[in-house]
Amino acid sequence: MALLDVTNLTAAYGQAQVLFGVSLTLAAGEVAALMGRNGAGKSSTLKAVMGLLPPLGGSVAFEGRPVTGWEPYRIARAGLGYVPEERRIFTDLTVFENLEVGRKRAAGTDARPPWTPERLFVVFPNLAEMRGRRASAMSGGEQQMLTIARTLMGNPHAVLLDEPSEGLSPLIVEQMAEAVLRMKREGIAVLLSEQNLTFAAAVCDRAYVIEKGTIRFEGTMAALEADEAVREAYLTV
Repeated sequence: MALLDVTNLTAAYGQAQVLFGVSLTLAAGEVAALMGRNGAGKSSTLKAVMGLLPPLGGSVAFEGRPVTGWEPYRIARAGLGYVPEERRIFTDLTVFENLEVGRKRAAGTDARPPWTPERLFVVFPNLAEMRGRRASAMSGGEQQMLTIARTLMGNPHAVLLDEPSEGLSPLIVEQMAEAVLRMKREGIAVLLSEQNLTFAAAVCDRAYVIEKGTIRFEGTMAALEADEAVREAYLTV
């Protein structure tokens, strides 16, 4: 049974339909990519799964439980974390205070140790060095790491990660990749939306390619890297 199971999901912003029967799955402990150009439907898919964009049709199940139509806070409490592209950190709070805002108990019965600031500082050494710094004084890459760390403080079983490498320096992208792999080693499943094929190939097991709100490819990361026609049609700018 898939940890996350999305079936024939459709969604719209007002009269403009943006998703047309999107189906995808995420297994426990897996990292999968949802790839596509800007405007292809990547962020809209994650928002619809999370309940931030009410679906018009289709279904979303998490850990075998239907969550279609649930409020986002209920989905989060069920164990599905969400890291938005725009970060939404509290800029007036310190790094440590931002982490404490995200603290909550694990959903259901979880034998894994809960995430704490101390554990997260091992995953994100940069944050350890600036634990008392206000988030407003951090770089974009550091804020992105803080957003992921704050989400992990909720002890999710899976995380939706929207455009984690967008606009970041190569060094920060490398650190971000290591953070995603660490999440995988900790047993957290990750579905990330991404345009950067190099980044996705470094961390992902499988890939979906979306274009105009429709899934155009599904397969292993190796298969996507080998399929020049798909990459030319749907990923090149």
